[in-house]
Amino acid sequence: MKYEYTIKSDHMKYPEDAVSLDSVDFYFEHIYDMAEAAAETEYNLNPKTSWPKTFEIFKNGKSLGSVVIDIERVPIFRCKPEAIH
Repeated sequence: MKYEYTIKSDHMKYPEDAVSLDSVDFYFEHIYDMAEAAAETEYNLNPKTSWPKTFEIFKNGKSLGSVVIDIERVPIFRCKPEAIH
């Protein structure tokens, strides 16, 4: 089976902009799990991207639907040495 995604909120079109999820083992029952896997892939490809995003998931070229994914993170504060006076 071939799984792919596009990011509707980034105006990606299927099939020309689709990103493959072939390397991911899908034992998921719900599209939400697949969208979270797509979001992880997208974050790894571009960690500075803005969130939330609307992911559309495709299985063998057929849309399974769209899911909005947001990112949860705790801010980390670091002092840069040059900022110390």
